[in-house]
Amino acid sequence: EIYTLSLHDALPICQNRFSSSGLKDIFRKLAYSRTIRRLEVTRNEGYFDQSVATELTRLFEVNTSLRYCNFYMTPIDSFFTADTLHGLSQNRSLTELDIGYTSFGANKVTELGWALARNRNISILRMEKSQIGIDGLTLLSEAIFDSPGAIEARAKAKLVRELNAQEINEELRPRGCSLEIVNLSQHSSQVETPRQVLALERLVSLSQSLVELNLSRCSLGVLAGDALGRGLKGHKTLLRLLVSGNQLDEHGIKKMCKGLNENS
Repeated sequence: EIYTLSLHDALPICQNRFSSSGLKDIFRKLAYSRTIRRLEVTRNEGYFDQSVATELTRLFEVNTSLRYCNFYMTPIDSFFTADTLHGLSQNRSLTELDIGYTSFGANKVTELGWALARNRNISILRMEKSQIGIDGLTLLSEAIFDSPGAIEARAKAKLVRELNAQEINEELRPRGCSLEIVNLSQHSSQVETPRQVLALERLVSLSQSLVELNLSRCSLGVLAGDALGRGLKGHKTLLRLLVSGNQLDEHGIKKMCKGLNENS
């Protein structure tokens, strides 16, 4: 969608030094706006307390017009809490989220994956260099699609006992996503163990709406090339894959090209 932007539907509040009270008030007022479509809180400085998280959660839960939300280069670790990500999962208007160059952190990647699985409106996710840790790709993939290990563990548990509340919640949680453009570049990601290789393969192969995937400068090695190759086999939507600045080496490139060769 292309919108003719005005002061009523776009709010660029970039390169400022908001206090917690200032940012909190902005989020509170926007929560009940029926015209705001674009919110840009980029390149802001400062530390924000729990009150900002509370109002951002409300904004995600209540607002029905917001389409684009950009927190590029803003320290969001203090106000993107588990509750905020749960609020994101309930939103029914947002289609694009940019949390690139932030201190998002590795401890919230799983909750982000759950939000993406619950919220099928989000089609664009940009989170380059957002400090998701060496297992970030694995945790994101397993949160969106579940892990074979967790599935097997629940199946075995059912044979001898009833599932506990957490296991039931895991089993009933929505799976999959509607992501079309994903930027996960500039992370030092580890893809070495069978679990990590399978997670990367599934992140590609099971994201059947995916059009563009950016894994540039992610420290990916030979096994990642193999995982990408298997994920690319028969993929019907992916048009653009960026893997520059990695260490796939000759064997990894061959494995990836084998997958491309089997993709028409």
